Amino acid sequence: MQKWEYQTVSWSFVPGLGEHPGERVRHVNGVLFGEPAGRHMGVETKHGPKLHEYLSAAGREGWEAVGMIGAHQSASGGHILLKRPLP
Repeated sequence: MQKWEYQTVSWSFVPGLGEHPGERVRHVNGVLFGEPAGRHMGVETKHGPKLHEYLSAAGREGWEAVGMIGAHQSASGGHILLKRPLP
C-alpha cells in the first residue's frame, strides 16, 4: 500500500513589493518562510518566493498539489496541500 508525505503551503498576495508584487509563499508546514521584510504590529514579517516558483521547485522534488483553500478572485491568500509518495 502506498504511503504519502504531506506539506501545507500558505500564501498571500503582496501588493507593491517593489517591481514584483504578487502571490508569495508565507508559511510551509506552519513555519514562517522567506526573507525578512520588516515588522508589522511588533511581529516579524517575511516575503517568501513567488508562489509559482515555489510550486515548480516542489514539483521537481516529487510534490503534487492535491487541494486548495481560498483560491478565488477575491482571496488575498490561501493554502495549498501538496503530497508525494514516501520511498
